[in-house]
Amino acid sequence: MRRALWLGGCGLSSLLVFGLTLVLGWPLAGWLARIELPEELQLQGAHGSVLAGRIDSLSGPGWRVDALRWRVKPGWPLRLHSELNFSGQHWQLEASGVGPGSGRPV
Repeated sequence: MRRALWLGGCGLSSLLVFGLTLVLGWPLAGWLARIELPEELQLQGAHGSVLAGRIDSLSGPGWRVDALRWRVKPGWPLRLHSELNFSGQHWQLEASGVGPGSGRPV
């Protein structure tokens, strides 16, 4: 009985990881085709996936962001790196952390 529960839990965990990887690895252009963006929001050149991708240009009334790039590194701790050009300035954001209760700072 324990063995069956263990194997079932492992199988379910494997399917969950596979499904999550499939969703996050899906091409970004495919995700953007499925959502309706506000009319005033203009997006050009979506490449990559949710995990690692870039958008050539994103603009709205009175603002514009060029060369938006990001990379999420799944693992422990989770890491995020993003870059963007806004108003002629180059910005970078690096973030990593672990969950609450881990005893380590976020």
